[in-house]
Order: sequence, then structure tokens, then C-alpha cells
Amino acid sequence: MHGIGDLRRSSPEQDDDGDRPCQQRKGRGNVDRPDQARGGGDATAARAVFVGAAMLVAASIVPAFLGLSWLYAAAAVGGGALLMLRTAQLALEPTRARALASFHASLIQLSLLIVAAGIEPLLRA
Repeated sequence: MHGIGDLRRSSPEQDDDGDRPCQQRKGRGNVDRPDQARGGGDATAARAVFVGAAMLVAASIVPAFLGLSWLYAAAAVGGGALLMLRTAQLALEPTRARALASFHASLIQLSLLIVAAGIEPLLRA
């Protein structure tokens, strides 16, 4: 009978502990990763996150122009501003800490939108 640890997939790209691929642990400036050889990498991904966040924020503001209240508009603009700030910081300095801050900002923005959309019908009553 196999234990849970025995079922873990292992590949030559992973460390002994299976956390991250070995290639990701190499220092900056190495071109050992295939995405860096193609001109990609952390900076390219961070810019893509910024562009995606900008499109998301723009889309989240549209319902405010289609009749939702000031509360939704404030949540969309406030949460969107925080998300744009964090993703801009990530694009300028693509680090793990900045990526985590961007992720947390996206959760805050989503939470604000959900709460505002949930309260919206109560304001109309």
C-alpha cells in the first residue's frame, strides 16, 4: 500500500522536496530558463498582469455607468485603484513579495465589488 507521499509525481525539474522547479531557484541574469531565452520571464509576466488588471478594472467600472449606485462606483474605483497600484509596483519590480501584494489587492477588489453588488438591492428598496 502506498502512502500519500509515495503518490507525489517527481520529475527531473523538481527539487528533492518538490516545491519549485530547480531552474527557478537560480539567480537573476541566468538564461537557463526557456522563457528567458525567448525574451519572457518575470518582467514579461508582470507586465501581462498589469495589462490584465487594467482591463479588469475598466470592466468593473462599466456597471456604475449602467445604473448601479454610488456605492458600487466607489467600490469599483477604490478597489481598482488599489489593484492598479499594486500591479504597477509589480511591473516595475517583479518580485515574489510584489506578486503576493498584487494577488491580495485582487482579492480586496473582488471582495469590495461583491459586497457592493450585494448591498445594491437594499439601497433601491
